[in-house]
Amino acid sequence: MEVEVTVALVAAILAMLIVHLYRHFTQLRRNGIPGPTPWPLVGNLLQMFYRGVNKTDEEWFQKYGKVYGCYFGYQPQVVTCDPELIKNVLVKDFHNFTDRPVPKNIPRLLSEGLFFMQGRNWKRVRNLLTPSFSAAKLKQFLPIIDKCASVLATNIGSQIRKEVDVRKIFSHFTMDAIASTAFGIDIDSQNQPEDPFVTHIERLFIPSSFTRIYVVLTSSIPILGDALKYLGFSSSPGKTIDFYQRTGQTLIDERKKHKMERVDFIQLLLKAEFDPAKSEYIQNGVDIGPSDLSEDIQQKEKLTDFEINATAFVFFLAGFETTASLLRYSTYVLALHPDIEAKLLREIEENIQEESPTYQNLATLKYMDQFFNEVLRMYPPITRLSRTCQTDIRYGDMVIPRGTSVVVPVWTVHYDPENYPDSEVFDPERFSTEGGKTSGGADGMTFLPWGVGPRHCIGMRLAQVEAKIALVHILRKFRFERTEKTVVPLELLHVGVLRPKTPILLRVAAR
Repeated sequence: MEVEVTVALVAAILAMLIVHLYRHFTQLRRNGIPGPTPWPLVGNLLQMFYRGVNKTDEEWFQKYGKVYGCYFGYQPQVVTCDPELIKNVLVKDFHNFTDRPVPKNIPRLLSEGLFFMQGRNWKRVRNLLTPSFSAAKLKQFLPIIDKCASVLATNIGSQIRKEVDVRKIFSHFTMDAIASTAFGIDIDSQNQPEDPFVTHIERLFIPSSFTRIYVVLTSSIPILGDALKYLGFSSSPGKTIDFYQRTGQTLIDERKKHKMERVDFIQLLLKAEFDPAKSEYIQNGVDIGPSDLSEDIQQKEKLTDFEINATAFVFFLAGFETTASLLRYSTYVLALHPDIEAKLLREIEENIQEESPTYQNLATLKYMDQFFNEVLRMYPPITRLSRTCQTDIRYGDMVIPRGTSVVVPVWTVHYDPENYPDSEVFDPERFSTEGGKTSGGADGMTFLPWGVGPRHCIGMRLAQVEAKIALVHILRKFRFERTEKTVVPLELLHVGVLRPKTPILLRVAAR
C-alpha cells in the first residue's frame, strides 16, 4: 500500500510538473507572440549558444518577423526589432520596463553597480551621477586621456613596419585611461602589461567553459542558481572581484582619511549630491518616473561607500571594453578603406592645430562622428538590450506577461536593410545630416550602440572623447595596413561581448 501511495504521489508530482512546464513554455504563443519551439527546461538556449545569439536573432527575425518570442533557458523573452515597440519599451513606457534582468549569482560588486541596479535605488543613483558627466566635468579628464594617448602613439611608433595585434594595443591604452579617470591610478599597462589590473580584467571578458555551463544550468533551472549561490558558487572569478573590491575600498578610505582630492570618477562620486533640476525623468514630454522620486531621493542624498565602489567598478568595466572595441574595429576598417582614412586626416589637420586637442575642437570633427557611428553600427559592443516587464501590458494583439524580458537585438536592428540599405557596406555618409539623411531614423530607435531612454549609457560622451583623442594622435603620425594575415571579412564570435574569432593583425606604417 505504501509503495502504491508513493508511486501515485510521484506520478502526480510529475504530471503537475509537466503541466507547469507546458503552460510556461507556451505562454508567449498563447499571448499572440510567435517564435521557435522551446525545449523543456533549456528553452532555446542551446540554439543560441551553438550558433551564436546574434545569428539566431537574425534567423528568427527572418522567419518570424520584427517581434517574436523565445526562451533563454527558463526565462521567457520577447524580442523586438520594431522601432515603435522599441520606443515604447525604452522610453514611453519606461515606468513599466525600468529594470534590466539580473543574471543569477553575479557578485554584489556587479549587481549593486549602476548597470544592474534596480527600481528606486537605480533612479536615486542615476540622478546623483548625472552631473558628473557634464561637459565641464569631462573637460577635467582631457589631460589624463591625452597623456595616455601620447604613450599610445609612442608605443605604436616603436612598431613601424611590424605586424601588430590591435586588440592588445588598444586594450592597454583604454586600461590606462579608464584606470586613471575612474580610480586615479597610474598603472601604465601599455609598458607593464602584466599589471594585476590587466590580468584580472581579461578573466571577466573571456568566459571560461565553467562559466558557460553555469549559465546554461542556472538559466534552465532557476532554483539551482539559488542553491549554488547558497553554496558559494558564482559565475564570476572570485579572486578577480575581490581584487577590484579591495582596491576600490582602499582608495575610498584613503581619500576620506587624508582628505585627498583628485580628478577622477571616485572623487566625483564622493561629492555627488542630488540636484532636482538635473533629473532625467521627463523626456519628450513623457513622465517616465514615479511622482515620489524626489522625496525618495531626499531620504538618502549621498552614495554609500559600497555604492561608490560598485559604481566605479562598473564604470571601469564598461569604459574599458567599449572604447577598446571601438578603436580595434576602427583601425581594422581604416586599413581596408584608405580613402576614409585620408578624409579623417584632412578633417583633423583643418580643425586641430594644437598638439593636444581641446574639448571644443574635438567637437568640430563631424566626419569622425559619422565614422565612429558607422563602426558602432557594424560592430556594436553590446549586441542586445534587455528590460524586465513589471506588469502585463498589451500592444495591439500582443500581451507581454509580467516578468518577461523584452530584448532589443541591436545587431539585427543595425543590419536590417529597411533601416540601413546595403547594411554590409561600411559607409559613414549614411550618418550625414546633409541631404535629409539621419542617424538612426525612427526617432533614433534604430541606432542603439549606447541604448536610448533613461538607461542609455551614462558614460557615452567620455567614451567618444577618449576614442577621438586616441585617433587624432594615431592618424597624425601613422596608418594601419592590411597584411596577408588580416582576415577579410572579419569573423566574429557572437556569444557574450562581440569579439573577433582570431586576432586582428595589421601592419603599422609611418606617414
